[in-house]
Amino acid sequence: MRKLALGAFASATTMWIIAGFWHNDLGPKMLGGEGEQLSIQALSLTFVVYLIVALVIARTFMILPEHRRTIPAGMRIGAYAGLLWAVPHSLLGAAGAGDPLGPVALDALGHLLEEGLGGIVFGAAYLIGNGQNTDS
Repeated sequence: MRKLALGAFASATTMWIIAGFWHNDLGPKMLGGEGEQLSIQALSLTFVVYLIVALVIARTFMILPEHRRTIPAGMRIGAYAGLLWAVPHSLLGAAGAGDPLGPVALDALGHLLEEGLGGIVFGAAYLIGNGQNTDS
């Protein structure tokens, strides 16, 4: 259980750092805007969100049979998790505000990358923590 929690924490930290760079710096600049600074409260809540996503990734990873628990499986689970939680939210936001769908596609790409990497980190942490080979 401790290794599972550490893997989820490492995954959440990875996604949180990537998200901070993507959503607060690179993404807005790609859309012609300015980056923004978040408050400590916003940063803390954002980390909690990524911890929840990491726990979903971890739980889904643990459902897999032992021989299918690989780093690529972690990446796929993370990418699916990113799409499942981010795309509907972005679409609702765009629909409510009447915004174009271009930023939604950019946001989906960002979540594919950040949660996919979070899944890789979790998969690697899990396999290394259990003394398994990470070459697969």
